[in-house]
Amino acid sequence: MSEPSKNPIVNYFQESYDELKKVTWPTRNQAIRLTLIVIGFCIVLSVLVGVLDFAFNTGYRYLVIYAERISPQVTTPITAPQNVQTTPVSNIISAEALPKSVQPAKNSTSTTTSKSK
Repeated sequence: MSEPSKNPIVNYFQESYDELKKVTWPTRNQAIRLTLIVIGFCIVLSVLVGVLDFAFNTGYRYLVIYAERISPQVTTPITAPQNVQTTPVSNIISAEALPKSVQPAKNSTSTTTSKSK
């Protein structure tokens, strides 16, 4: 082992290098075999996900077609209502009907309300 230096960054890299010397690396044949296992697993898993996606998508389409057969949607054009009068919200809810905490202040310049004794 090398002697630790005072600089923590240099010390980190020296210790990392020393630890990498202790690692048991796989042989070429082991690395190739493990890589092929990972690639094979990825291919099998992607095929499985693809089959499940196809099955769920097909099932969903059949459900939609079945639902349309049971209750077909009647398409009617949406037209704007004729002669509809709108009432402002201020006419629907009077200020007296609101709770005191929500009522507008009588004096618009003051934000505080005074209580009479």
